[in-house]
Amino acid sequence: MTKDAEYWIEARQRVVEMRQIDSRNELVFGSRGHKYRIFDPVCEQRLLEFESKNEVHIPAEYRSFLTSFGAGGAGPGYGIYDFRKVESVSVKQGFHLTDSQEWQEWPDDDDDPIWDFPGLLNISTSGCNHDWWIEIKGPQPGTIWVDAGNDFRRCDSFVTWYGQWLDRVEWGLQKHRLVACMIPSGATISEIATECGVAPRELKRDGMTYILFDGIPGRTA
Repeated sequence: MTKDAEYWIEARQRVVEMRQIDSRNELVFGSRGHKYRIFDPVCEQRLLEFESKNEVHIPAEYRSFLTSFGAGGAGPGYGIYDFRKVESVSVKQGFHLTDSQEWQEWPDDDDDPIWDFPGLLNISTSGCNHDWWIEIKGPQPGTIWVDAGNDFRRCDSFVTWYGQWLDRVEWGLQKHRLVACMIPSGATISEIATECGVAPRELKRDGMTYILFDGIPGRTA
């Protein structure tokens, strides 16, 4: 078993624990979409068929994710698309960008040029024209790119991108559980802030004042 495989097997368990805390899929953005599901891993034969058909090599980190974690499921945005169902009609042609690009540099009649870019695979979305892509064939295979509406940004590698999501969501849910336990005990806002290491801030809405802790889902009236 490779180190990469061990990482993704541990990631699966972390997602299971997230699902236990957010059992109603209401605390984390996108959880109503992916529901912390984990699709079955992709078999080697399926990957070889994809590579042969498209004349590409699947980047190592993404390949390890597919074989050890699953074909898709819980992840950034509304989750990772099922690899077995994604469209791959243009990945055999090479991608050419190496850094972020502002859309204003593109012709006015091209509303969303990213969909015409070869060498990329669309793997996730958070809606509102905010989509993530992984570079399959190009100068930086395995790089994550995000179509953020006004620009096209180069992000980190697949494992860094996914790992940051895991860390962020896991931290927030664990702190949420801590806050939920402290409130009934009569803990003050100051005590909660000290325990969580996050300064509180106020939000006024509908005549109510709520206390929020950035990065921790939920709010306290």
